[in-house]
Amino acid sequence: MSNSLHSRLGKLFLVASIVFFGCFFGNKQETVHADSPITSTAIYEAYLDVDMVTEALKNGLGVKVNDFLSSGTTPLDQKAAVINALYSVQGWEDRDLTEEYSLSVYGKKADSLDKAKLTPQEIFVLGYMKVLDHYLDPDLYWITEAKKASPDSMTVALIHALAVSQESLMCSWNNTEAVLADKSLKQDIRPEAIDIIVKYMELYKGERCQNGGQQQAAINSLVDDIKRDAIVLSIGQGNVLAKGKQTMIDDTNSKITPYLRKGTTMVPLRFISDQFGAAVQFDSKKHEVTIQYRNHKIIINEADSTISVNDRSPAKNTMIVTKNGRTFVPLRVIMDVFSKKTYYHRGLIIISDKLVLNPLNAMDNEAAEKIKVELAAIGSKIK
Repeated sequence: MSNSLHSRLGKLFLVASIVFFGCFFGNKQETVHADSPITSTAIYEAYLDVDMVTEALKNGLGVKVNDFLSSGTTPLDQKAAVINALYSVQGWEDRDLTEEYSLSVYGKKADSLDKAKLTPQEIFVLGYMKVLDHYLDPDLYWITEAKKASPDSMTVALIHALAVSQESLMCSWNNTEAVLADKSLKQDIRPEAIDIIVKYMELYKGERCQNGGQQQAAINSLVDDIKRDAIVLSIGQGNVLAKGKQTMIDDTNSKITPYLRKGTTMVPLRFISDQFGAAVQFDSKKHEVTIQYRNHKIIINEADSTISVNDRSPAKNTMIVTKNGRTFVPLRVIMDVFSKKTYYHRGLIIISDKLVLNPLNAMDNEAAEKIKVELAAIGSKIK
């Protein structure tokens, strides 16, 4: 059974337990919902005077709701209420409204959007919907980005707290309490909506919060970032995670894997070059590999063990190896020649354009370990 399925079953069991005990012990049964923090807090009830909330309840996602959510003049808390209403009529099943909304408004799927070109409100709308679509195993990337983009919004902070609580239910009240105690936040959400959130989250008061809900959420968000933006390889494994896709270094030869040679981590040059969009040419007579990457021309000569960039004097004594018909270079070459951020720890290799991970940082390593487990699981399926 997969870790994801274990997690989902565990959450369902916990929710069922809360419902069971709430029904038998005192007045708590009125506040118990047979669900989860992100779906059991009906904040839309505090906004029933807003016409578009009624529209969302009655007709679901459509042109009117899309226009309301994408408008730059709609207050953020009203957008949150409409999104909350959209999902309030569902049963306990996954949805895919984010993609439906994104295709309608932007003409492309959410994960294809350039976040840098979106407003903080747009990021929030996508983030809240992403979490609700698959609430038992939520995608926290966009809602975490929304929190970064709107650091002074109580609306965003509270929805983020609900979202991260999905990953650590026992920390639900701790997460909410931290938001309510933050005096730097602008109360851009109705008090009645806050009361609805607090009434539910108080069910978790007194629960022991392991590892800190916000910290665990940060780790989970980093895992999502790695899976989305990086190339992940592991020593001795032919399977990889390449910017969100599960693939093989070489579909025809499972022996093409990263490996250690005299203490140096060797990685397959062609595969990594292809992943970053570099053009690669081989000259078997000269034993040379020419790589055109952005404005750089890199020439790697296996016979001379040299690498030159843009016709500069070549760096000598570079370990270049042909193994199983593929050219391998030290991991540091990828970092130096391609200007990539690289992470190596206990056999796991992460290569990225922008993610900076430190093998001395405990949170970075915990995120990497989660990725490593997932990569190993992919390998076992392939075998």
